[in-house]
Amino acid sequence: MELIPYRVPSYPYDGPKLQEWLHDLYRPGQAISTFDLLGNLNTYIHESFKYARREEPGVQLPHETLTRGSGSCRDFAVLMMEAARHWGFGARFVTGYIQIGAGQHGATHAWTEVYIPGAGWHGFDPTNNKIVGSEHISVAVAREQEKASPLSGFWEGDPNAFDRLEVSVQVVPL
Repeated sequence: MELIPYRVPSYPYDGPKLQEWLHDLYRPGQAISTFDLLGNLNTYIHESFKYARREEPGVQLPHETLTRGSGSCRDFAVLMMEAARHWGFGARFVTGYIQIGAGQHGATHAWTEVYIPGAGWHGFDPTNNKIVGSEHISVAVAREQEKASPLSGFWEGDPNAFDRLEVSVQVVPL
């Protein structure tokens, strides 16, 4: 698989602010295992930002999350994806569902997968400070978050048929 597209930052103008923020986590020449580095990044995002549920579509740019100090799972996933790319890793956005435990945020959910040479794609959930596991259900994966829509479709008929639609998903173990 060609990794170059997954290594190129989506928001290059956010690079300087992101690099400054990452400086305390890792400095060139520092010896640390790849998995530990990415695990530390996952924890750093979780501990540095306040979770804020947002209903509006789209994501905050990484510099907006850094400035606001808060974001949704989508915002945290994009921040981690961009941070990993600035370190030279291939990273992608994942959307799907999560089985919610006490103190967790989600149901519909987003996280990041990072390509670790020799080990393949590994998921990191900075919103919940977890390594992606069996409670995460991937629905869509893409280089860019706007291309990873978990659900799409259209309505054909009277536009006044209903004024809104709500969907609820509950993930439970089988």
